[in-house]
Amino acid sequence: MRDYDVIVAGGGCAGLWAAIVAARRGARTLLLEKEGDIGEKIRCAEGVGTRGISQFVDIDAGWIASEVHGGRFFSPDGNCVSADEPGCGFILHKDLFLKGLADMAREAGAEIRTSSRVVGLKPLDGGGFEVCLGDGRGTSGDKLACGAVVAADGIQSGVARLGGLDTHIPTDEVFICAQNTVSSVDVDRHMVEFHFGSRIAPGGYAWVFPKGDSMANVGVGIRSGAADGRAYDYLGEFMKSRCPGAHIERSIVGGVPAVRKAPRGLYRGLFLAGDAARAADPVSGAGIVPALESAAVSGEYAAVLALGEMPYIDVEREFKKKYDGVLKWRKLRYALKKVLTALTDAEYSRLVGLIDEYSSSGASLQESGKLVKFFIKSMPRNFGMVRHLAGI
Repeated sequence: MRDYDVIVAGGGCAGLWAAIVAARRGARTLLLEKEGDIGEKIRCAEGVGTRGISQFVDIDAGWIASEVHGGRFFSPDGNCVSADEPGCGFILHKDLFLKGLADMAREAGAEIRTSSRVVGLKPLDGGGFEVCLGDGRGTSGDKLACGAVVAADGIQSGVARLGGLDTHIPTDEVFICAQNTVSSVDVDRHMVEFHFGSRIAPGGYAWVFPKGDSMANVGVGIRSGAADGRAYDYLGEFMKSRCPGAHIERSIVGGVPAVRKAPRGLYRGLFLAGDAARAADPVSGAGIVPALESAAVSGEYAAVLALGEMPYIDVEREFKKKYDGVLKWRKLRYALKKVLTALTDAEYSRLVGLIDEYSSSGASLQESGKLVKFFIKSMPRNFGMVRHLAGI
C-alpha cells in the first residue's frame, strides 16, 4: 500500500509547480520542504519575463515588486544604452510568489510539509520508492511509500544523489553569484540594469533589479575559475561605484548551473526539475521560467507513472520526448554563453553598441533567435562560433 502516489522534494518554483501538476492530474501528492516555511530562504534575483511566466500563471499584483519596461546596458568603456520594452517583465517578491504557488498546490489537493527533507530513498519491488524523512536535526524515522519521486531540491540535489544520479557539474559550467538586496539606492523602478567588464564581473555581468522606488537586488555573477577573487568581493567593489551609501538588507551567495547538457531527467521513477535538472538558462542564469517548464513535464509524468496510466517504458519514451522539447534551446544558449564569457572588454563595448542599433530598429530583445542572428552577422569573428558550436 502506498502512502502517496507522488512525493516532491523541494518547495521552490520547480517543486511547487510539479506538485500542482501532479495533484491536478489526480495523484495523491506530498511536497516536502526542508525550511520552516515556504519562501523562507530566497536565492534568486527575482526577475521574470512576461512571455515566459504567462504560460503558467496569471501574475497576482501582490507578487510584483516592480514592473519592468526595459533595460539599460553599461559597457566597459562607460557607454550606456537604453532599450525600451514596455511590459516585458516583472521583479517579483519571490517569497509571496512561492506562497501563492503553495496555495495553488493545496487547492489542487497536494499536501505540504515543512521542516521535512528526504534523507533516504529505497526502490521498492514492483516500482516506486520508500522515502525516509528527516528534519533539521537528522533522520526522523518516518518512512513513506510512493509511486514516483520528483527531485526539485536545487543545484546540489541530495535526492538525485540518493537515487543514484551523478550530480557533478564541471567547474567551467557554473556561475558563482553574489547578491545584496539593498535599500536607499537610486534606481528607476521600471528599468533593469546590466553592467559588463572584466573589472566588474569577469566572465559574467553585474545587475541591478529594482524592487520599488529605493530598493533593488544588486548582484554579480562570474564564471567559476574566471577570477581569483570571490564573487562577493566583486560585488562589494561594484556597489562602491553603483550604489554608495546603500543599506544592505539581505545577502546571498551561491552557484547557478550553466551546463551544455542536462542530466537525464528520469531514472527508475525518479524525476528531476528546476536546478536539480540544470534547467537554468546558460546565458543569463534565469531560473524561474525554466524551473516551471521542467517541473510541468516531470510533475505530469510522475503522476502518469504512479497512477499506472502507461507502462514504464512508454512513460520513459514520452517523458524524454517532452523533456528534450523543453530543453531544445539549451545547445544554442550554451554556445552563446561560451562566446559571451570569452569576449574582451573592447568586444563587450562593441556588443552594447549593437544592442542600441538592434533596439533602435524596433526589434524586441525578447526575440532571442533574431537577436543572435543579428550578432552573428555583425560580429562574425566572435559569434560565428555560435553557429559552429550549436550546429546551426
